[in-house]
Amino acid sequence: MIDHIQETQLFQMILSDAKNYAELIRLAKETEDYEALERYRDEVLTLKTPFNIVLNMINDALQGEAA
Repeated sequence: MIDHIQETQLFQMILSDAKNYAELIRLAKETEDYEALERYRDEVLTLKTPFNIVLNMINDALQGEAA
């Protein structure tokens, strides 16, 4: 039971962080702050948690800059 609670808490923390990054990404994309997007991508890459969805959002936004 304790393992399940710890896993749930970890998942909630990851989800909260992902939501925060999603909002930062949205704001950076709206203001075309591509330096911030690159910084967020670097931050996410240094984390040891599954942020693939957030990383994909950043990469998609940066590809939009190149287009």
